[in-house]
Amino acid sequence: MIRRLVGTLVALVLIAAGLDYGLRVWAGFWLGDRVQEALHLSKRPSVSFGGLLFTPQVARGHIDSATLEEDAFKVHGVAFTHARLTLDDVKFQTGKLLLHHRGVVTATSGGGVLAMTGADLARAFKREGQDVSVTVARGHIRVSGGGLPQAVRAEAAVQNGALVVRSAGSRAALRLALPPLGRGIAYGHVSVVGDQAELDVTVRNARLRALVGS
Repeated sequence: MIRRLVGTLVALVLIAAGLDYGLRVWAGFWLGDRVQEALHLSKRPSVSFGGLLFTPQVARGHIDSATLEEDAFKVHGVAFTHARLTLDDVKFQTGKLLLHHRGVVTATSGGGVLAMTGADLARAFKREGQDVSVTVARGHIRVSGGGLPQAVRAEAAVQNGALVVRSAGSRAALRLALPPLGRGIAYGHVSVVGDQAELDVTVRNARLRALVGS
């Protein structure tokens, strides 16, 4: 009798764990699709969730934390080499998730980075008619072309929704209009790490909504 009871409990635990895992996968696809549509990404990012038990979070339409990550993608046609974005206090309609329908997703806070290589930056500038070469290596940015007699070291910053690259000691600057990331998601400072320029992203009361079908 005891063995049968223990066996039944073990079976129930395994079934519950399997359902919880399956729901994580399903929710990951759904949230990835919502973020892809709202931010105009060229492909769906992979999604992971925090917390031990996931099913209760979905049932109440309130996920504690979700982390989205992807390599080699575009936002409104601008190429990025890597992205990592964490959304905290994520709310949604449970029915929309379970049926995989479009719907509004909100996140109270969060943050992350969008990374670009020198090649990514050069292509983005050329899209806007600025024919320059950009190299990002060993924690520094160097720019050549565009009237510059030689490659010069430059600094980067975000100003009024644009990435501004300015050579040291010069007032002239290259400006790249950054693709919008949606309501409540904004660019912050720029850091050069190794061979990538990392744009800090902050999330505050974000509202992710597809253009149609919401």
